[in-house]
Amino acid sequence: MPKTAARNRIAEEHAALSALLKSIQRIEAPGRLAVELEKLQTLLREHFATEEAEDGLHAAVDRSAPHLLPAVQQLFDEHRQFLGDLEGLVETAQALSAGPMADLLRGVAELAARLHTHEVQETELFIDSVYTDLGAGD
Repeated sequence: MPKTAARNRIAEEHAALSALLKSIQRIEAPGRLAVELEKLQTLLREHFATEEAEDGLHAAVDRSAPHLLPAVQQLFDEHRQFLGDLEGLVETAQALSAGPMADLLRGVAELAARLHTHEVQETELFIDSVYTDLGAGD
């Protein structure tokens, strides 16, 4: 990949990753968060592969500023740390989604269904009492 094309692709990937990260930070539902974190995981793997490719960051720095290669290696090491951290976050979000959070959501749904049934019964009782009162008054 030509140097300009690689630089442009990396810049585009950085923009996409930044947008996804902003979006993820607003998510509160663990199930949805797990899905979006998995998307981030996929994008990061692809992005890191681009940066670490033969014609990626290492090659660009090696040609223009070889004294910076240790810093490049440190960034590459951080890539693996990020992916490891992300794997842990995905597992946590999945566990929350399947465990206590799922129980909570089931409980909320059951409560809502019971309250709906209760409201329907109250409405029917009220309607019956009005018709009964109207009928008794005739």
